[in-house]
Amino acid sequence: MKPSLIRIILIAAVLGTTIFAAYFGWRAFFVSNASKALVPDLPAGGIFPAEPGGGAENSEERNSAQEISSEGKVQLERISNAPASDFWINLLTDEVFYLTEDGRVFKVNEKEDTEISRQTLGPLNSATPSRSGESMLVSFGGRENPRWAIFDAASGAWHPLPSGIRAAAWGRNSDEIFAVVTQNGTRPLVRMDLSKTPLSSQTILRDLNLEEVALAFRESPDALVISEPPSARIASRTWLLDLSPKTPTLATLFPPAYRFTVAVSNGGTLYLASGEQFRILDAETKENAFLLPFHTLSGKCATELTSDGDFAWCFVPRSSLAEVAAAEDYRRRKTFSVDTLYALDIYNDELLKVFESGVDDVPAIDAEKPRYGRGGVYFINRYDNLVYRLRLNADSD
Repeated sequence: MKPSLIRIILIAAVLGTTIFAAYFGWRAFFVSNASKALVPDLPAGGIFPAEPGGGAENSEERNSAQEISSEGKVQLERISNAPASDFWINLLTDEVFYLTEDGRVFKVNEKEDTEISRQTLGPLNSATPSRSGESMLVSFGGRENPRWAIFDAASGAWHPLPSGIRAAAWGRNSDEIFAVVTQNGTRPLVRMDLSKTPLSSQTILRDLNLEEVALAFRESPDALVISEPPSARIASRTWLLDLSPKTPTLATLFPPAYRFTVAVSNGGTLYLASGEQFRILDAETKENAFLLPFHTLSGKCATELTSDGDFAWCFVPRSSLAEVAAAEDYRRRKTFSVDTLYALDIYNDELLKVFESGVDDVPAIDAEKPRYGRGGVYFINRYDNLVYRLRLNADSD
């Protein structure tokens, strides 16, 4: 078995600390003046009201970086020119794309981003990249009557999906999606084959009979996690639809819980958050796959599927997560957190603090929608809605 990434980072960290201590003295952080201008220095330790304004387009140079010598070298880079509602990484080409609030699509370039689609589709509801990152499954136009489409990064074209879709998720590959649709007063769950022209649909459940749900696909064995949206007033329910038998079976995955969220990694690991609890569970046994010394939100973890299993990068608010998870104001973007990034080698039981924001001259980061790409962790910083990258082992370039 190859050494895990955490072991490599730990070795680099020890060597880096020794060299810096012997020859240059201790200097915990370096941040350029340009970096300070991008994200304001904010008080540490707690969530606090949002500042008015923010999120405006920023055309300053994006070559600022910070170097963390105490835990190995990491560079923080702003990579988007404009605020993003979501983004994705084409893992085949390493290209990064992002969506603006009105649906325009940009490709990240070193100096000036390229607008590859000027079509505006209305406010963005959700966006999910395919596993390879070649396509993006997107919902626009409000939650009452959403419109769904797929953006193909190679052609730069939108491909609209049939009307009536209420929820959707990628299946095993970019030719397959699962969707809850409105049909003659019912809401069947269907499997759509996008490789066919016109696309074909197979009914999985005749009527899901749920007002609003989110879908997430899990492999080995194939299954769908079906969850209701988190709420502070109504307990959310979560089910597992086993697709492996000839007749799919639906069973309760977790009992009803308030403010409950669930995310599914590429390898099938479950990330759960509810109230003061945050857990990483093995999808098969439903037992803890990793004992955690912190609490975060399920949407603050990026996952990487390695030969050794699932690997995770979790942004963790330094403030009380009971406060963050419970705060409706946080979901409404009226309050923010100040995050620390941890690396988790789940099945080798290793944990490392990689990066800490909001201390000394390091700008505050409240990360959302983190995604792992080759050589780094990408995310949107809620303070300015720009896309950033934390390059790992930057000294090895």
